[in-house]
Amino acid sequence: MPLNFIKQVLDRLARGAKVETLTWCLPQIVDRGKVSGASLALDHNGRGLMLWENQGELRLMSVRPSDGVAIANFPVGPGGAPVVVISDKGLGITLWIETDESSSRILGSPFTVTSPNLLPVTIYRGEGQVQHLQAAIDRRGSALVVWCVERSGTWEVMAQSYDARKAAWDETPVRLGGSQEHALIPRLAMNWRGRAMVAWEVQDASFEGFVVSHYWTSERIWSDSPVPGVAQLGHELEITMDGHGDALAVWVARPHGQPVRLESSRYRTADSVWEETQVLATGPNLDHLRLRGTEDGHAWILWRKQESSGPPRIMGKQYQNRVWQEQPERVDSEKAQVRECILGCAEGAQPGVLLVQQGAQGDAVVFRTWAEQLGPVVPIGLGTHGPISELRLVLSPKGAVALWRQGEGKGAGLVVAKGL
Repeated sequence: MPLNFIKQVLDRLARGAKVETLTWCLPQIVDRGKVSGASLALDHNGRGLMLWENQGELRLMSVRPSDGVAIANFPVGPGGAPVVVISDKGLGITLWIETDESSSRILGSPFTVTSPNLLPVTIYRGEGQVQHLQAAIDRRGSALVVWCVERSGTWEVMAQSYDARKAAWDETPVRLGGSQEHALIPRLAMNWRGRAMVAWEVQDASFEGFVVSHYWTSERIWSDSPVPGVAQLGHELEITMDGHGDALAVWVARPHGQPVRLESSRYRTADSVWEETQVLATGPNLDHLRLRGTEDGHAWILWRKQESSGPPRIMGKQYQNRVWQEQPERVDSEKAQVRECILGCAEGAQPGVLLVQQGAQGDAVVFRTWAEQLGPVVPIGLGTHGPISELRLVLSPKGAVALWRQGEGKGAGLVVAKGL
């Protein structure tokens, strides 16, 4: 019997066992004020770090699902749009942006979950505004950082890397491709080996669709120039990569005068080919894509489907053994309308969905496991003191953490709930 098949069976059994034991603790407010942009990551043992903004100042808090909610948090300094990534072994990178009227800079710091002392350095400084800052980390603690810079109506994609073996950042960032006269939204995907790609949508005289820049781990270099991915002009591009380096992309196509299509394509790293595009769903309007995947090639996708009449619905499909589930599943409840939803998955953990449902007493946060089938709806918290937004869901084999912003303005609260 193939070893990879045995591994997939054991992983599914492990995820299934977690369904029976995951119990959510009462949510707690860990900060109040103009809180926003919280970023959180956990290692394989459930140890993690959370970073968020409150009125232009960053604050930090260590997190562990098994320890209950610790409300002690610490100031970091000025900044916004924080990003936290952590490897399975507890090696991490934090990033954030500082801006003024005409320029921006990105600061980054490595850390360990056992001693999260941040020593930030500037990894980028330049004119214009930094957008879509994101990062990914491999098993050794080396990381890739990708962002977009907007300067006077032109956009370009940039990248920077951190080498954990040398404990050093690259001397200068790399520009991936040329400037474009339309907004760019790069999407970074990396596996545990450090293999990576960045994809973004372009529309010019020579090509319409998404292009890809590949990253070669052994040489620690990016491809000389972006290469065509799929020649299909789409929106809301999402991408994930498995342990072999194969990638899965999904996007929304809106052809003029035709129904909207949810489409997908798989990249085969063995022969560097994007497979024929598949149509996963059609309708008057499809949006709010969410895609997550694991190293074994299993992936989950959510989208919002709006019919010509009636409230929108949240639909989902699974991707396993290189095949998409034939019929979509309805993820939301028929009894309540969903305002927001998010996916979470991790190696050795039960995948899940976090949803915000509208109700007579305000917004409610609910959770559903999603293994071979969707689990029951489990209430986590009620938002009687204002709307709920900025959902986050992070999973590990040792538990889960959900967080959200409750309320608006100076009276908003940052809420954390833990599942064990």
